[in-house]
Amino acid sequence: MMDWVATRLFEIKNEKRRLREAKDELEAREARLLEIENKYRDVLSLLPMAKQLQDKGIDFDLFLPWKEAIYECAVTEKIDFRTAAYRVAEELKLHRQFGGLQKSIQQAQQRLVALSIL
Repeated sequence: MMDWVATRLFEIKNEKRRLREAKDELEAREARLLEIENKYRDVLSLLPMAKQLQDKGIDFDLFLPWKEAIYECAVTEKIDFRTAAYRVAEELKLHRQFGGLQKSIQQAQQRLVALSIL
């Protein structure tokens, strides 16, 4: 009878150990799953914008120069990336406007030259 009790206690201890290991594994899996869900939530809000870019034929290869320009602006001006992105966009807008002004000035100069010839 004593052998049976000792054997049964040994089996119970082993079963408890296996259950603890299984519980630990389940908890680790749950933690990994929560981590994946959090990453998914972070990316989920970007999917509509990514789809719009993809529909317009813009892939990551086309986006990389902009990323580098924003990064360079952020680092050289010691500002955050969001501010740097808006600054790069504003600089591009001003550059286009300046180009338009230069073209207008050149056209006006050509008209003045034409008028002076007459």
